[in-house]
Amino acid sequence: MLSLSFNVLTLLACNTTLPREERVAREELESTTITVEGVMTPAGTVNVGGEQVVSGADGRFSVQVPRENAWLIASADGYLDDARALHLMRPISVGKVTVDLTLEQDTGSVRWIFSGDTAVGRRYLDPDESTPRDTIPVNQLTALVRSESAYKDTGNLLDAVSPLIDRADRCVTNLETPVLDNPATPHSKEYVFFTLPGSAEAMRDAGIDYVSLGNNHQADYLDDGIVDTLDWMDDIGLAHSGLGTTPEQAYEPAVLDAGGERWSMISMTTVLGDQYDRGFIATEFEGGAANGAIDDEYERTVKAALFGGEIPIVQMHMGSEYTEKPSEYGLGRADFAAEHGAALFIGHHPHVVQGLGWHDGMLAVWSLGNFMFDQDRLETMMGAALEVDLLGDEVQAARMWPLYIEDYLPRIAVGELAERFLRRVAGDSTATVQVDEGRLQVLLTEREASERSVDTTITLNDEGWGVVDLRGLAASNESVAFVRGPSGTTARMGRDLMLHGGFEDLDIDDERYEVARWNHANSDSRFPCVMSPFRGAMAMCSMREAWNSEPSVVTFRQRIRMLGFEYGTPNNDATVLGYVHGENAGPLSVQIEHVASEEDRVFGEVFAWQHEGGDLDWTFFAEDLDIPEGDGDGHPDNNPWAVRVRLFHDAPQRGDGMAMWDDLALVNWVTEARDLSTGFALETPHAADFIRVEGNPGATVELRLAFAD
Repeated sequence: MLSLSFNVLTLLACNTTLPREERVAREELESTTITVEGVMTPAGTVNVGGEQVVSGADGRFSVQVPRENAWLIASADGYLDDARALHLMRPISVGKVTVDLTLEQDTGSVRWIFSGDTAVGRRYLDPDESTPRDTIPVNQLTALVRSESAYKDTGNLLDAVSPLIDRADRCVTNLETPVLDNPATPHSKEYVFFTLPGSAEAMRDAGIDYVSLGNNHQADYLDDGIVDTLDWMDDIGLAHSGLGTTPEQAYEPAVLDAGGERWSMISMTTVLGDQYDRGFIATEFEGGAANGAIDDEYERTVKAALFGGEIPIVQMHMGSEYTEKPSEYGLGRADFAAEHGAALFIGHHPHVVQGLGWHDGMLAVWSLGNFMFDQDRLETMMGAALEVDLLGDEVQAARMWPLYIEDYLPRIAVGELAERFLRRVAGDSTATVQVDEGRLQVLLTEREASERSVDTTITLNDEGWGVVDLRGLAASNESVAFVRGPSGTTARMGRDLMLHGGFEDLDIDDERYEVARWNHANSDSRFPCVMSPFRGAMAMCSMREAWNSEPSVVTFRQRIRMLGFEYGTPNNDATVLGYVHGENAGPLSVQIEHVASEEDRVFGEVFAWQHEGGDLDWTFFAEDLDIPEGDGDGHPDNNPWAVRVRLFHDAPQRGDGMAMWDDLALVNWVTEARDLSTGFALETPHAADFIRVEGNPGATVELRLAFAD
């Protein structure tokens, strides 16, 4: 039980009033270092967040650093650098983090970094989108990118991912806007974007060598925008392909030199814009992107590169937005590239990361999601960068780095956020992959997973069900591989859709206590707290006084869409769960608002879980959602395929009250019920971190679990 003196409050410089205990806990956390140690092979130099040490002759190293998430780089002469994104914002009880590193010999391979969809316009330039689409916003003091300082501001946006960009011999992104300084001719479609020339120049100077332009937004400002884009790209000196005033120009690859080879960068789109009077692709009548749906041109472009002694890399804008799995057509586009000799295949357009697979010896990633984009949808806020070492057209090593796009700012993700997300991507991959210390490694040999067993018990509620939360039992890179229990019980597996319910700091930047997905900023009653969280370093605290009749409300900022919404077949089998602690707390509740997956229609709200408050040790709660019926027409505006989550803390009867929330989740149950008496195995890795056990009401059920990394 916490011992809190709520009548002693301290006003900090950030204008948030914190209890004395929280201030003391933060000061202790910030003044206590954490040790990063391990062994590197061969011996060399290790740099952690700017602190550099030289390992011993045996490769052992140890360095003390602040408890701030940091980038680790290990280097040795004659070897390729290795890197880790370290989660160091840990509780004081964690004194050290161990990292073992094995560097690969430098054989002359070329290291590529591929990133996803990029568009530095719209809300970057105009946060409230009040400026007409044919006008450049000016004097937007709160904008991330101001028109008068676009070069500087865009460079600042990229600073946090510069360690990743700097790893590359060649760095690539998909620029999903025209580049212009006169947006006078907008397309009539709903969404049109542009990027200022200063932003494109900043990308070049940040280390981006090439941009793919074969996508569905290059015609957003019609032919004037296409001409401006091509002119600016040439003036800036940023290599590009996939766009032209004629089909011939659009199909023409860019050629990059690296590692003594010539690389043919091919960019196309299968998103054609046929529904509009003015489409997106280049034709004999108008400019546009290269059409990736014409097999003859696709084949000719790849073969021409090979005939010219170049190594083809294909980037294809394809698929359906917000989908986690590629379409059969998209897989066929990758097969076609492999059949005709491409070395790599990189997909874009869904704004959501999809998996990786081998296509006749060619590595493909079907979608990298977003890199630097201004979407407010929760499912688009996790992106990825693919790092590939190529020796000629042979893959020597490949790994995926997880990115968190935090309020449009690209960040390198760490810890549980990184590894739980990567396990989802791994489960959607056909290539052999393994989550390894915050990266998704593509394995070129047979996977050797380690496995361990754990026994646990659960008491079923009066309705005959209960939830096993695996987050406290498994490491964040582990997935449950086997489940067994007594006769008369069944189990289903579930996946968290919220991802940010642990309130931890899980990205690399200069901010602490941000918890950006929850609306706690500039509030005296709610704040991320490090004093006695349930698990990890942080929880969410909520204070309320008896005299104040207004509840303290903490809202998850984005709606959470059910799995399958993008196909019009949402999975409405869902449960909200988490942990709560109280000291003289007022009444506590979790409100669920049922909303459309698009637009702002509300179908009702309900308090899914309620408690009278008082003194409460950390307590687990889980309540099923009763999702109402919609119009049944399959339209995202007219059906409750999403929810909003709010945490309520009402005033206590007397004095001051404190509530703490931690490890919240919104779980979709993704498998059918299976008999526990015979046990069942699961293919790993995967992202199902919850088990719903059903049996006799009130029964205590013993489970045997096996976890694999």
